[in-house]
Amino acid sequence: MGLTVAIEKSYPGFTLETAFDVEDEIFAVLGESGCGKSLTLKCIAGIEKPDRGRIVLNDRVLYDSEAGINLPPQQRRVGYLFQQYALFPNMTVAENIGVAVPKDKREAVVARFIRDFSLDGMESQAPATLSGGQKQQVALARMLAADPELILLDEPLSALDSNLRMELQLQILDVFDRYRKPILFVSHSRDEVYALSHRLGIIHGGHMDCVGAKEEVFANPETQAGARVTGCKNIAGIEVVAAEQAASASAEMPGISEIPAGSEKPDEAEASRTSVVSAAPDPPAVSFWCEDWQLSFKGRAEEMEGIAAIGIRAHEIGVALDREDLAAFPIVVRGRLERSLPMPFETFRFIRVVDDEGRLHGRLTQAAPEKDDHLPDLPAGSDLWLGLDPGDFLKLK
Repeated sequence: MGLTVAIEKSYPGFTLETAFDVEDEIFAVLGESGCGKSLTLKCIAGIEKPDRGRIVLNDRVLYDSEAGINLPPQQRRVGYLFQQYALFPNMTVAENIGVAVPKDKREAVVARFIRDFSLDGMESQAPATLSGGQKQQVALARMLAADPELILLDEPLSALDSNLRMELQLQILDVFDRYRKPILFVSHSRDEVYALSHRLGIIHGGHMDCVGAKEEVFANPETQAGARVTGCKNIAGIEVVAAEQAASASAEMPGISEIPAGSEKPDEAEASRTSVVSAAPDPPAVSFWCEDWQLSFKGRAEEMEGIAAIGIRAHEIGVALDREDLAAFPIVVRGRLERSLPMPFETFRFIRVVDDEGRLHGRLTQAAPEKDDHLPDLPAGSDLWLGLDPGDFLKLK
């Protein structure tokens, strides 16, 4: 039971190719604008027809290109909440809610959802008289009144202010708990996705890159696009220096072990030296150089295969005026402050990496919660030290 999707649809210059399952859960599709999120929902709802593939909901085939099946939207039993709610302007609140309910049940069903969504006293109002939050409540009530087997939400919170957004996040969770309908929603907001979903998939350029539990996907987004859309502000390319045997298995972190950072790229001879510490061979390792951040590190060959870049989240970076204050970090690099961006509860610092000759390289963005930030308010151009731990690196394709 649940939803199974495996479809393709092409337009000039763009192809949607996505596959995932939704069970009894809230499943999110996270991606940037134009990546195919809304198109995926429209294909499931029957508004758009895929070129090929298969869509199955609770063992009912909604679409199958090989079998020639393509159920119309009204037969799919899928509730769709559009970004702009799509309420009928010439109908009252009560009429909107009951529009898809059989006449013999309409009065009781409408009364129930008026009560469930705290719309008492608004039954006779027109949509034009409602606030944005009230319009969304009416749209949710109308969708649920039709008793769908699946709920689709298209950027449900994008048009709301922060306070109302929080309230409606709670309402969506309440809808799931109360009605036990699987929910599939799409968003470009990592915060909404993390707050609401049980599992998620990242979509980029029409392709689903990564699907899994939200905690796992945020911890390991797998691709550079996935890292960006989950909020990683620091991504840099890496290159192989040389293959070698790791100097000590105990020095390695999961898939990555550190080499003390330096301002010069290791030469082939230096990187290929082998230290024998026991009779048993150590796992094969590869040495990498990151030009943008002026650092080198080692990673196990089998776990670094296909990895083209590393990322590190802004809150994982240490910063200090004195290098000695970063002694706990395996890698320390020089930096020069470009600009600080104070926010209500944290400060972002944009820092360029500097080599031993004073040349500027790539940028690292560091975030410090206000309560934990011990640095003074520094002017642009201030010299700093940055601490990084290879165990915090995201390994990205």
